[in-house]
Amino acid sequence: MKERNDRTHIKVVKPWGYEEIFENNELYCGKLLTVGDRWSSNGKFHYHQEKDETFFVISDALNLDVITNFREVIAVPRHKRQDLSFNILSMVLYPGMSYRISPFFPHRFKSNNVGLTRFIEASTHSDIIDNYYVDSHDFVMGREPK
Repeated sequence: MKERNDRTHIKVVKPWGYEEIFENNELYCGKLLTVGDRWSSNGKFHYHQEKDETFFVISDALNLDVITNFREVIAVPRHKRQDLSFNILSMVLYPGMSYRISPFFPHRFKSNNVGLTRFIEASTHSDIIDNYYVDSHDFVMGREPK
């Protein structure tokens, strides 16, 4: 494999802040995320079917919510889900702390304070078509909700 050292990072502005992608190849992806006090994906949980990611907090503190029983809920036929609820694990990560999010674990995040939180996302390859959003007991594939 030929080594390249001439890459520049890509900055992607989002409603909740921005991400700086410093590497995204067929094996792995590295991002530096800066988030404010708005939930990612406008409060909706999102998940990936392929991407396995780990967050490592650099500054401030990060609120992170993860749905822990998503596979069990979506295994039930849609018309029988009305009596089910998602189990949400809520946590605050401080500088030096990390958390791994496996595929099919919906999550959302925001800064724990009024200021900005910075964290690194190290993951397998990142692809926009691997972003799925959860709305109640339905789930859809799509881009960042507006």
